[in-house]
Amino acid sequence: VLEVSVDGETWTPVTADGGLDISDKITKPGDVNWFPVSVTFEETEARYVRISATESYHWQEANANTSITIGDIAIFKAPKKEAAEIDPAILAKNAMANSEQLPVAWDNDGGAAWAFDDEEHWWHSRYENWDQKGEHEVGSAKGDGKPSASNPIWIQTGFDGVYDIERIEYMGRSNGM
Repeated sequence: VLEVSVDGETWTPVTADGGLDISDKITKPGDVNWFPVSVTFEETEARYVRISATESYHWQEANANTSITIGDIAIFKAPKKEAAEIDPAILAKNAMANSEQLPVAWDNDGGAAWAFDDEEHWWHSRYENWDQKGEHEVGSAKGDGKPSASNPIWIQTGFDGVYDIERIEYMGRSNGM
């Protein structure tokens, strides 16, 4: 689900089907060359963007629906003359999730801010060290990073003001997993 908010409290879905399904836009199982993907929507005012998931793909079928990961997210203001990316440093500073793999379990799996920094690592929902909470982890993901209808895993960020936005770009993990 892709949602926006001007106050961080009231969320509005911005994609088709009430925002409930953007999976065809952000994953194509078995095709690691499909990224980056652009998700466009009607121009809308926002100060916050949130992506949540209730299920996930994994190249090892036994690991499907065990965690969520995002390599990189860019958010674009609606063009007046041309689209402008919102500063990734601001997005990273305001990043939070209800599940994140901190402390880092592998060199590349980590906290919410990692989804907005253009580096060779990514945000990953928690898959070990269950008794610890990440630096930007808020709320409760019921003790784990496993997505389900009753336990949606989300990541969000905020901007330095309210902007008209109309597009995000999503990058999967650089290793294709």
